[in-house]
Parts: sequence; C-alpha cells; structure tokens
Amino acid sequence: MTSYYFWAICPVKGCADNSPDYWYHYNCPKKDRTKINKDGYLFCASCLNYDKFVNWRFDCGRHNQFLNPNEFRMEDVYSSMSSYSKFANDPLFLLDFNDSVTKQLREKLKKK
Repeated sequence: MTSYYFWAICPVKGCADNSPDYWYHYNCPKKDRTKINKDGYLFCASCLNYDKFVNWRFDCGRHNQFLNPNEFRMEDVYSSMSSYSKFANDPLFLLDFNDSVTKQLREKLKKK
C-alpha cells in the first residue's frame, strides 16, 4: 500500500503553528519520521508503531504536551498537506486519506 511521510501543520486545536513540517515519532528510539496511508493510519517508518490517525498524539513544541488531533483543525491540516509535492502529484491519495480521517473523527465524536 502506498504511504507518504506525514508533512503538515500541527493538527491540535488552538495551536498557532501554521508551518508545515515532517512529523517524527517521539517514542521511537530512532526518532524516525511518521508516514500515513490512504486508510487514515499513521505509523513510524522505523518501529512500525501503527494506529488510526485520530489515536496519535501530537506536540509541535508550541503547546508543550502531546494532544490528539482535533476535527476543527483538520481542514487546515488537509490544506497544508495539499501544498506538499508528493500529495499534489497524487490527489486521490490525499482525498482518500481525508475521507478516512473524517470517518475516524466522526466515530470518535459519536462515542463522546
């Protein structure tokens, strides 16, 4: 299955970080970059820790704690991802990823 390094702005609600960048797996001994697939899963390229995007926690360094992604920030995340050449050259991948993560967020909200 096709996967790409995750390159986007911070997906945490209220975060002021609007600079897209690669994301690294903090708990991996190698601190390697994370990847995403079209099914909305994020995983570490080294240790292969693998889970739904909405279950990962993020810290860009501006909020000093690891927090889950937020549905209100995802539109900005998708927009930032579309400027990355890999995603721009594979628009179906990006659309599938967006659909998958949106479904994950809906499921999570229904459980609240």
